[in-house]
Amino acid sequence: MKIKLVQFFSSESTVSKQSILLLIMVSGLFAGMFLFIINNTAYAIYNNLHNEFQYVLQFFVVVAIMYMTKKEAFNRSILVTEELIRKLRVRIVDKIRHTELRFIEQNGSTEIFNRLTQDINILSQSLPVFVISLDALFTITGVFIYCSFLSFSSFLCMIIFVFISLLFFFSKYIETKNQLSIADEEERNYFETINGLLVGFKQIKVNQKRNQSLFNDLKDMTDKTKSLKAKGIFNLLLVTLYTDTLYFVMLGAFIFLLPLLFESNKMILPKLITAVLYIYSPLSLIYKFAPHIVMSNLAVERLERLEKQLDKNMRYDEHPTTLPKDFQTISLSSVVFHYMDKDNQSTFTLGPLDMSIHQGEVVFIAGGNGSGKSTLLKLLTGLYETNASGTILLNDEHITEKTLSMYRQLFSIIFTDYHLFKKLYGIEKVDPNRTNDLLEEMALEKKTQFKEQQFTNIDLSTGQKKRLAYVVSILEDRPIYVFDEWAADQDPEFREYFYTTIIADLKKIGKTIIAVTHDDRYFDYADRLIKMDNGMIEEKESKIS
Repeated sequence: MKIKLVQFFSSESTVSKQSILLLIMVSGLFAGMFLFIINNTAYAIYNNLHNEFQYVLQFFVVVAIMYMTKKEAFNRSILVTEELIRKLRVRIVDKIRHTELRFIEQNGSTEIFNRLTQDINILSQSLPVFVISLDALFTITGVFIYCSFLSFSSFLCMIIFVFISLLFFFSKYIETKNQLSIADEEERNYFETINGLLVGFKQIKVNQKRNQSLFNDLKDMTDKTKSLKAKGIFNLLLVTLYTDTLYFVMLGAFIFLLPLLFESNKMILPKLITAVLYIYSPLSLIYKFAPHIVMSNLAVERLERLEKQLDKNMRYDEHPTTLPKDFQTISLSSVVFHYMDKDNQSTFTLGPLDMSIHQGEVVFIAGGNGSGKSTLLKLLTGLYETNASGTILLNDEHITEKTLSMYRQLFSIIFTDYHLFKKLYGIEKVDPNRTNDLLEEMALEKKTQFKEQQFTNIDLSTGQKKRLAYVVSILEDRPIYVFDEWAADQDPEFREYFYTTIIADLKKIGKTIIAVTHDDRYFDYADRLIKMDNGMIEEKESKIS
């Protein structure tokens, strides 16, 4: 069995591990030496030897060294631990931002969020406990060395005790790890369902049967998790109980058996009993580390698995030195995209599609639910890559892995599930006056303000959020504006304003507009209408001048 926490510490840290280990070793061994001074002092007092000053001096020297080395070891280990956690978080977040949208959609935010919070917190809590346990281990080592000089037979007895304790732990380790691993899966399902409860709160509030059924499902999940975790933790506590019992058996053996078997041990019996009692506290610290071994091993495994998945699905895009200001034509040539399930079977196919978007056009895309409109937008904007056949061309040049990042910079996109950031990331030198003018145009001036490079409030209705998203897109000033049913959540006045004014104003300044819409009464405001059905372009209509 590997303690993966040690492996993680060794591979991630650039700080010298030897210095921390040396400090812990010195601290632990001097704590063990403390026992030697206690026994010698007691012996001197009992035999009326007049060298108390020598032992008092030794006592304070050992205490001072033990305190200084322990403090420095703990201080360094805490700093290293927090630096490792920071480094791990930054690395994983960097990989997430360079991965592809499809990976995020398939794995879900709950899984990634749990790894970045739950598992990293386990490591953060386990590393200091590991350092304390290591200090306790060296203390016990110092005591064992001392006991080996007192009585080799007693030393062997202690070694047998440690060996049997380890056997007990290993006998329960695999079973416990499997139980806690299954419990983690149940917890993941639980958190996903809790997320559903919060996101779908309105649906369950108006349907009592659904409300109760969801609650029963959550209750069953917590029952399963409780049972699995209880069994796993009980196994670890059982190891502690066995070891505690063995400890007292060993103590009894020293008191009752050793004097009978070895006559010479009677003289040193008080020192041996003191030694055995002395190691109880550091032993307890090591026992307490046992649950952390199991939990941290699982955490490291899950984080490693996440990073491997991210590595397979990420691409470090070359940052465009200059952002594209314009284009002439974007074309899809025989593009096919498959949605694949876990068994690598296609559940929905888009295409083959052939279409072009010209600079300055207003293109509307219509179609029923599930017809492929949003998937088409994701392909057009480069968020999805063709996974079957076909190519995307910009000005008759193929989009490649090297040019994909540059290509994406052409678009300012407002999807139906658009997320508003409070801060305007990536937009430099924002004019507050212009921003507040745009807020007024969108009738949001009483809802939010733009101050200190961020919006004061983003807790808005769905329609208001989309209007605020439009403000952000105007500030981004990209050549192509993509609206995914933007008008659907607006009141009649703003819906009309979108088609009659916003689109017209964008077209006047040379912007290209691609909008998914169901508002057939406004189809005439488009230069072209593309109708989709079952993943295919069913019809293309051009506006008749």
